[in-house]
Amino acid sequence: MKQGDNFRHQKQLVKAPLVYSNVLLDYWQAMKNLGVGVAKCPGRKHFLVAMDYPVSSGY
Repeated sequence: MKQGDNFRHQKQLVKAPLVYSNVLLDYWQAMKNLGVGVAKCPGRKHFLVAMDYPVSSGY
């Protein structure tokens, strides 16, 4: 591989910010009943969805 080829490949790389977000689900038991712990959604804004241990939100 020549140095020019390497530069051309690096120009094709796209940088995107790494964003974490938390979402409160009203009916998370549906995912638990299906046995879903992690779901991958390539090409979407949230490409990885992972369930965490339930916590009390005070309600």
